[in-house]
Amino acid sequence: MVIARDFSIILLSILLEAIPFLLIGVVVSAVLSVYVSDDFVVKWFPAKSLAGLFYALVMGFLFPVCECGNIPVARRLLIKGVEPAPVVTFLLAAPVLNPLVIIVTVAAFPGQPEILILRLVFTVMISLAVGAILFKVKKEDIVLPFETITGDGGCHGEEDGDSVSHKHVCVRHEHYRGLDGRRRFMEFLFLIRDEFFMMLRLLVLGTIIAASFRTIFPQNLVTSLGSGQVVSILTMMLLAFLVSMCSNVDAFFAMAFAGTFTAGSIVTFLVFGPMVDIKALVMMTSAFRMKAIIWISVLVALMSFLLGLLANYMIL
Repeated sequence: MVIARDFSIILLSILLEAIPFLLIGVVVSAVLSVYVSDDFVVKWFPAKSLAGLFYALVMGFLFPVCECGNIPVARRLLIKGVEPAPVVTFLLAAPVLNPLVIIVTVAAFPGQPEILILRLVFTVMISLAVGAILFKVKKEDIVLPFETITGDGGCHGEEDGDSVSHKHVCVRHEHYRGLDGRRRFMEFLFLIRDEFFMMLRLLVLGTIIAASFRTIFPQNLVTSLGSGQVVSILTMMLLAFLVSMCSNVDAFFAMAFAGTFTAGSIVTFLVFGPMVDIKALVMMTSAFRMKAIIWISVLVALMSFLLGLLANYMIL
């Protein structure tokens, strides 16, 4: 009975704190999808320059959407001729370097500014490092053939009579631009609805896992996993990959492990998860070669692990 009560309290507390931020993130994502053209972003992007890596960081800050919205933009950048190195830097950095995620991280870890600082610093370091490495690789070894990238990549808004069925995955901006004001606004509302419930399912799943770790799993197992300097990091990286939680609310999931897991493992979860998880890797196959996706994932995983160790042993 006590376990069930504690589980319910933890579950509800995380959900009540996270859902308002999830809704804000979904609204912002829908605004960018429906009302902001990809061309508006692309025309200012340096095409073939290392400066593009730093511009990618700025663009990630200005366009506050998680990987579900970033990958369609990345595809458009590749189609327009932007080098894959800054595009990958944008993909890795954008889910963390946006104002909403910064606010959420502060809200989840009040009085612990070091968590936010390390999350931002480590994200920038990894994104720039991977981008710099990819500048040495031939473009054709990273991205799919042009005709493949220009395909729909699994994006759809299926027509049903004179209206669009609202199974939004990553409907192109051109679709919304062709609608009149009223239908465009209705599509905006439907997109908010669809994305909110899609993300809410992931949030609930992740919250159940977090609450279970805190209450249902044997305490000695949780303690042994969380207190180990190395094992705690590996455990949180595995959770980040499997749970695939949106960066708009992942800090609340990590918050449930604070005090049980090492601080370095918490930071690693907040850095690694938005860069490499199941849904992001699946979506990346619409533009990048599988070999490149594997190498990017390995580089991110190694860097995240080493920086997590650094945080555990030297910083926190």
